[in-house]
Amino acid sequence: MDLVKFHSALDTERFGFNIAKINDFDFPVVDILKALKSNNYKLIISKVKANDLQLISELERLGFELKDIQVTYKKDTSGISPFTKSANVKIRDAKLSDKDTLVNIAQKSFKDYGHYAADKKLDSKKCNEIYSDWIVRSFDKQVADNILVAEIDGQVAGFLSHKIYGSVTKYAAGGIGAIDPFYRNKSIFKEITVAGIDWARSNNCEWVEHNVLVTNYPVNRSFSNLGFRIQNSFVTFHKWLSE
Repeated sequence: MDLVKFHSALDTERFGFNIAKINDFDFPVVDILKALKSNNYKLIISKVKANDLQLISELERLGFELKDIQVTYKKDTSGISPFTKSANVKIRDAKLSDKDTLVNIAQKSFKDYGHYAADKKLDSKKCNEIYSDWIVRSFDKQVADNILVAEIDGQVAGFLSHKIYGSVTKYAAGGIGAIDPFYRNKSIFKEITVAGIDWARSNNCEWVEHNVLVTNYPVNRSFSNLGFRIQNSFVTFHKWLSE
């Protein structure tokens, strides 16, 4: 069994011990657990489809713990549901000089958010650094193809990144996005999402998709109001191999 494909270099470096990420179990789960434990792995993170009830039941029986539930929204780039745009909001590409501001917004927006933060065995400070690190890494084209920024009166109010996948049939997947708490409830997320659709269309993408936690109700409402439809759902589990 080749364990290299399971190794999460980013998580291992961040938390200081061996962490595996397994989304596709192509070997018996018990065999994978034994192999990883014998190679000094301490934590497994698994994101599996929510309708794979047989696998979910097996993972729970083996001590995997549910940490979050996500849905994937999809929207063709052919059009959007109409909404009133604000004349005060300007959408532009991010600049390197925006980096510190975007990090600050991420720090305020993602505190105690997601499956890492839900695992109380992990260092909470390092968990909260994940999203600010993500937006910094998004300035690398290997991580994101663009970062859109929303401005109000010259002040950065939010951001949203995208990555293009596929060769023959291309689509854009949303990466990390957030609106500064001071500017929320002003439909800025809708505006930047629509700008993302326009950007994807201009790059010959057939659709845009975004993942979001089911408990992030404002973002779920925004996607629904813009005509996005749920196309998939996932659950994220953590399994500590010391247990």
